[in-house]
This record gives sequence, structure tokens and C-alpha cells, in this order.
Amino acid sequence: MLLFGESLEIASSSDSTMTFSRASSWLQNCLKSHGTCRISNAGFMPRRLLRLQGSNCEHVTVIESSSVAPDSYVALTYCWGKDTSGVRTTTTENLERHMNGIPVATLPRTIQDAIRVCGEIGLCYLWVDALCIVQDDAEDWRTESSHMAEIYGNSIVTLAALHPDSCMSGFLGPQTFGQPDWQCPIQADVPPALVDSPSRVLFARQGQVPTVRQCALDCRGWCLQERVLPRRRLAFDGSEMSWHCLERTLCECGHLDQDSCREYPELKSGSGAAGGSGARVALNQHRLYRLWTELVDEYSQRLLSKSDDKLVAISGLAKRLRGLLKQPGQPHEERHLIVASDETAVEFACMPLAPTCGPGDYFAGLWKGFFISGLAWSVYHPSLARASRQPHRRYSAYCAPTWSWASVDGPVMLRIPEIQSLMPWRDRDDPKIVCDVTVNDISCIPIAKENPEGALRSARVTLTAPLVAVDLATIYASDDPDWDESPYDREAGLSPSGDLACFVRTRSLRSYRVLLDVEEGLVPIEKGNPKARCWASSRCYCKDRVGCTYDTKTEYSCLRLFTLTKNFVGSVTMCIVVFLVLKRVPETLDTFERVGLGLWNSRKGRSYNSMKRCPQFGVELFSKSATETVNIV
Repeated sequence: MLLFGESLEIASSSDSTMTFSRASSWLQNCLKSHGTCRISNAGFMPRRLLRLQGSNCEHVTVIESSSVAPDSYVALTYCWGKDTSGVRTTTTENLERHMNGIPVATLPRTIQDAIRVCGEIGLCYLWVDALCIVQDDAEDWRTESSHMAEIYGNSIVTLAALHPDSCMSGFLGPQTFGQPDWQCPIQADVPPALVDSPSRVLFARQGQVPTVRQCALDCRGWCLQERVLPRRRLAFDGSEMSWHCLERTLCECGHLDQDSCREYPELKSGSGAAGGSGARVALNQHRLYRLWTELVDEYSQRLLSKSDDKLVAISGLAKRLRGLLKQPGQPHEERHLIVASDETAVEFACMPLAPTCGPGDYFAGLWKGFFISGLAWSVYHPSLARASRQPHRRYSAYCAPTWSWASVDGPVMLRIPEIQSLMPWRDRDDPKIVCDVTVNDISCIPIAKENPEGALRSARVTLTAPLVAVDLATIYASDDPDWDESPYDREAGLSPSGDLACFVRTRSLRSYRVLLDVEEGLVPIEKGNPKARCWASSRCYCKDRVGCTYDTKTEYSCLRLFTLTKNFVGSVTMCIVVFLVLKRVPETLDTFERVGLGLWNSRKGRSYNSMKRCPQFGVELFSKSATETVNIV
């Protein structure tokens, strides 16, 4: 029986008999007692594995799994590190030698430590990407990277080296929480009615254990799916060892002791909440889409060494979610989610996105049932400072179309804060969504056919929607008196430096605030220039409009996506219009790239009386628009 405040004695070193015995005990208990944690495909083995040789394991061999009987294996998730020169990997030149044996002493310390743990807990197969994928064979890499969902999802346990940030350093060694200055044993006399033995040792801890600790592994893009996909994970962070499975989360000091997995349980188990009918079934599907938005929010804050990994490094999660969306009981009608809370969803019915696409289809990081709202992603500046990131930028090498969040290096959000802030809905709110766009076609050409969720060769979406040509300018925040009036402004933030705002306007010279995806190459209007006041004030103040002119050769346009209306106060109807900011591709007539997002809210800067006069679908920006068909690449 555990007493309040009681925990295990934390080993002073993770490289100890105490640690290995505890790890083995956690694993065996899960295997025997946790039905939910059972591997869905127990016979699966990755194409290649490391096989441990002998009790001391001085050598390992790379083996083809087709040459051995199906058996349990361990997977490893870790940081390679910035300097990988001299790190031993499998290549086309040394593959045959590696299949004859590799001296363990020649491997990076982290891999040596993983081999040590496998031997101590009695498992003889280990999967490590650097050695089980032929690193200089592009075809082998594409093939094996398409199986990440299966590799991590079917491992008997995944070892997570949360620290350090280099594979050369290793993860076994002294543990902070196991040092004498952190834990102090106390001999306590306990009433016999509470325990079997009246005398036992308790441990007094110095200070408070943080419930969330940011580790090196949490900053790497690839490592998100390596954290979410396994059913069992044994983690080492330099402070203590912890265990994470579908039925239990615990650590040596006791602060993580929980009876369930609270982090993406549907993705870990591969099964969502099925059953029910009507709105309940739809809400289950909406919850899966919301889960995807949370994953993208977190993933976009992480770092990748190669831009062309952007979609590949999350493809295992996309594949797992695709399976959940195709489970029996999920709705198949063409309804598209805009926003959902725990018990409420707002959606609209519209034309099929593409006649040839089945349920659950995935397009460059966006899902069919969430596609139109997914187009309304935005960059998220506040996370730049928290994650010590550089300003958002487009990748130099192609990895995704501009209409996808994956085309931008930096934090993004798929939710729309201006709409999300209105939740939960009340019955009398009567929210309605009008889709202003028709999706005629979506084309995504993957580099590897076996991994349609992975890297793309090219992509295009063809839309028919209200389109209006606009002029665009950026100004300094000191010239913009109306900033921070709405959740959209506050959550989206100013530019990374906090001193720029961007506007578009039509021939009428009425301005609308927008948020650019990337600000490279734009020169703001000089600080204090009267023209800046005109842009920020939504109308021209120049005498005879001499100072403000509209660029008739503008390359920019705005495309209307959807409109939300809801009852606000009494007979007042609130109206929100969401639109894309596009830039025409040179030497084309109907092909554009996305450069930003705009949102117009009838509440902002207006009295209730003027809101009553707000047209149901009204925003002056599109009053003289024409419905056109365009391609966005």
C-alpha cells in the first residue's frame, strides 16, 4: 500500500541493477496485466533489426527480419545531435559488413546504452534508424520511413533518450533525483493497521518536482510521432526513469503516478470512440480532427534538419489517424468541420472536395473533412519567442504547397481563435456556416507511392470563390492605434519583432487587417508617414486622396473561404468572414500562391446598432468581387 508522499527509492545512476530490475518489472507487469496495451500486430518486425550477441554483447549484427522467426523488438527514439561527423551509420558500402557484426564500442554512446538496456531486460532485437535504414539509399529511406507507424506502434517497448541532445553522450548515468542532496531516507513508524510492516523507509524530497520538463527530444520534429505512436515507452531524462503505457504512467519519484494515458490515447491505441448515431458519431470524428490540430500546433514548434522531412516526419501519425477515420461508424457524408468543442460542432454541407477521393483522405497535412477550415491556418508569432525560433520563413527546398501549413518553417495554428473564443454555443445562438468556396480539384503527387502521406513532388488545389484584387502594405505598430482589439489580433500577434502590421485594401481605399505567413522582402511604410494612418484607419484621410493611390498592377488578391453568423445580443447578428490573401504567380493568369490569412469581424470597432445593419454575408472587401476559378500551388 502506498502512503501519501511515499515513492520509490530513485537509483543514483540509471546504469544500475536497481534501474534495470525496475524497468523489467514495469514491462512484465504491463505485458501480464494491461490488455489495452497489447500489440495489434504481434507478428510484425521491421525489415532490419540489430541482433544482440552474447550476454556481454560486445557485438551486434544487422539482420533481415525475413531470415528469423517473428519475435519482440525494442525501438529507440533519440537525438542525433548537431555534429554527426564520425557517427557510425549503415550505408550501401558497409551494409554487408554490418550484417557480419559491428563492435558495440564503435557505436555512439546512446546506441550503446540502448543495447545495454535491451540485454538487461532480456530482449535481443533493437531497431535504430541510423543502423537499420541504409542512409545513403534514397529508395530504402523512403520505403522504411513510410513504416514508422508500424515500427514504433508494434515495438514491445520504445526507449526514449529524452536527454542529452547528442547521440555521442549517452543517456545512462547519474540521475539528479537519485542524489543524496535531493532524496533523504527516513525511517518511519507506521500504524500496523495501514501496512504489513510497522517500520518502513520513506523518502523526503527537496523542493517540488516539475510536472512538465522540457527535454532535448521535445524539440525535434521526428520525435513527436516517436513519442505518440508506441504503446509502451521507457524514458530516461537524466533526473529519473519513467514509464508510459496506455494503462499506466509512473516514475520513480511518484509524481507521475496515473492510472491511464492522457496523451493522445486514440492514436496510441489505434482505436477511437465508435458507436452511437447522428450527432454523437459526427462529434467523435470532430474530436479526431481537433486532435490533429493539437498535433500540428505542437509539431510546427519543433525543429527539422531537412525541409523535405516536413510531411514525412509526421506521416506515421497521419497514417494512424487515417485508420481511425475509416473505422466503422464514422460518417461518410460530405460534411466539413469548421470548429468543435467537447460537446458542440459547427459544420456545413457543400459539394464533395474531389469526386475521386474517399473518406478520410489527406492532402499535404490537411484532411478532407477539415479541408476548407484547414486552409485557414495561420502563423503563430508568440511561440517564436518561447521556443527561441527565428521568424517564419518558406523552406528553400519544396516540401509542400503554399496553401498547406507545412510550407512554413515556424509555429502555426489550425484553430481560428476569433471563432473558438465564442464557444461553447448556446441553443439561442443559432450559429450558421456558409461556405463561400467550391473545391473543384486537389492534386497531390507524392514522391513515393508507398507513402502518400509523405514527401510531395507537387500539389495544387483548384477553387471557385469570390475573388477581389487588393493592394497590400505593412506599417509600424506605432502608426496603428487599433491593434489588439480581438482574439485574432491577440493570439496571432504582431510580426516576430512585434512592431509591424499588415493591411490589404481595394480601389475604394478601405483597409482590412491581414496576417502574413512570411514577412521576408516586404518594406514597411516609413514610420510617421501620413499614408500609414490611412492604411491603419480603414479609410483614406489624404486631401483629395492625393497621397493614397491604388496599384492597378497589383499582384495580390483576396479569396473568400467561409462566413459564420450567430445571434449575439437580442436581434443582433454577429458576422465573421475568413479569407485567404494570395499572390499571383508571375506569367500566369489564374495561378496563385498563398501569402496570408484575413478575418473580418462585424463586432470589431462597431456599435450594436451598426451591427444590426450588418448584411448577413457582409464585408465591403468583397462587395465588388467576382466569382472566379483559380489554382493555388
